[in-house]
Amino acid sequence: MGDDQVGSGRGVGRGIVSPAQQKQLDWVEQQMAIGNELVDYACPDCGEPNFCLVPASGDSFTSQVYCPHCQDLHYREVTVDGKVKAVSQPWLAN
Repeated sequence: MGDDQVGSGRGVGRGIVSPAQQKQLDWVEQQMAIGNELVDYACPDCGEPNFCLVPASGDSFTSQVYCPHCQDLHYREVTVDGKVKAVSQPWLAN
């Protein structure tokens, strides 16, 4: 499937999804299939669900990520107990 085509929308109740959303859905399915623990959280910009891995050890993961729904950049910290802190960074947005 080319980048200009729309994903199948499987797994999403809203129907058609963007290629970025489909890529996230495929990644989530892959991670679940191999038994990795995932946590979902709301994007601080658009409120849509995002997913990330829970750290296996240590205190936390920190990263800057793009939301596959709104493409805005946000900071994310995930702790080993699965708690997520997500903060909008509008000054770094597209």
